[in-house]
Amino acid sequence: MARTHYSFFEGSGKQRFMYKRSFHVSSSNSCGLYKPKSGAIGLYVDKTNDYKLLHIKRRRGKMWIHVYSSMCDSWHKITFTNKFRCWRGEPIWSNGTFCEGVLYFMVDCFIENKGVRLFGFDVELERFKLKTFPSIPHADFDGNLVVVHKELHMFVTHGFPHWTVDLWRMEGESWVKLWVFPPIQPIYHTLSHIL
Repeated sequence: MARTHYSFFEGSGKQRFMYKRSFHVSSSNSCGLYKPKSGAIGLYVDKTNDYKLLHIKRRRGKMWIHVYSSMCDSWHKITFTNKFRCWRGEPIWSNGTFCEGVLYFMVDCFIENKGVRLFGFDVELERFKLKTFPSIPHADFDGNLVVVHKELHMFVTHGFPHWTVDLWRMEGESWVKLWVFPPIQPIYHTLSHIL
């Protein structure tokens, strides 16, 4: 058992620690720590200035969600009031991106052939909501969320093998395409080029 902590940096250079005690490695009967490819985390600050960590944990087709509060130095479980069908099985979750009171996650629901979905976790209501996704012309794409000037943006790559990168900004419940970067020419390598 090792002592573990997460650090948050405030604007004044102060540091605040999320964990100040030891935790067991993640298991199906405890909050535990994040395991890549079988869970997701998101860091945020609520309206009371409490630094929090949302931990989504999946094991054997089941999912648990817990929130750690640095003020209370404790975990609490999030009960599902809105279960989404694509959460069944083993969807792949991105880690959270926090913007204006909502923690956003991209979820690949490949088992049900639903593609990538965007979910928002309202940090005050502690509820998930399915969000709209930019209108992408290709089935093969990848997205990355980023916050710029307190607004949620998404870089989307699509169109294999001639990849295109688009920059989208969320406005309300819809998306506006801001920029289309020139197509990226495919790079084909054979073993003889590498040797």
